[in-house]
Amino acid sequence: MTMKRVFKDGRPASRFADRVVELRRVPADTIKPNPWNWRLHPQNQSDALVEVLEDIGFAGALVARDTPEGLELIDGHLRQEVAGSDVVPVLVVEMDDQEVRRLLATLDPIGAMAQTDTSALQALLETLEVKGEATLAMLGELAAVEEPKEPEGPPEFPEIPGDIGTDYLCPSCGYEWSGKAR
Repeated sequence: MTMKRVFKDGRPASRFADRVVELRRVPADTIKPNPWNWRLHPQNQSDALVEVLEDIGFAGALVARDTPEGLELIDGHLRQEVAGSDVVPVLVVEMDDQEVRRLLATLDPIGAMAQTDTSALQALLETLEVKGEATLAMLGELAAVEEPKEPEGPPEFPEIPGDIGTDYLCPSCGYEWSGKAR
C-alpha cells in the first residue's frame, strides 16, 4: 500500500508538492537573510529593480520559511534589501535545511537556462513605455542579445598529397607520421 504524502496541516501533496503554507505581509527587514545565499547583486540590477518596484510595485512574493528565530529568507534577497522596512508579500514554505539549500542552489540557475525568442522580445519591447535609466539600460542589453545560432559543422579537411615524407615510424604497427609543422 502506497501512503500519500501530506503536510503537517493535513493538506494532501500532489505530484508536485505544494510547499506553500501561507502568504504573509511583513516588514522586509524583519526577515533574516539566508546564510547560504550565494547570489551577489550589482548596483545596476538594484537600480533597475527599484525603478520597476516604484513603477509597478510588488507583483510577486519573497519566499521564506519559519524558524525558531523567525522568518528566514530563501528567495528574494535583493527585493528584501531594497524594500528596507516596507511591508512585502512573503510566501511561507515548509522545507527542511537540505531542501532549502537545494532550492537556493537551483532556483535562479534553472530560470537562467531559458532562451530568448528575439522576435517575441522585440515585439514586447516595442509596446513598452519605460522611464527609468537603469531599466532602459537593462532592456537595451537584453535586446542586444543575439539568438542562439545553430552550431556549424566541422571545417572540411584539406586534400593532402600522398607523397608527403615521414619523419617517424612506429616500431610496433608501422604507422608513419611527420613531426613537421604545416
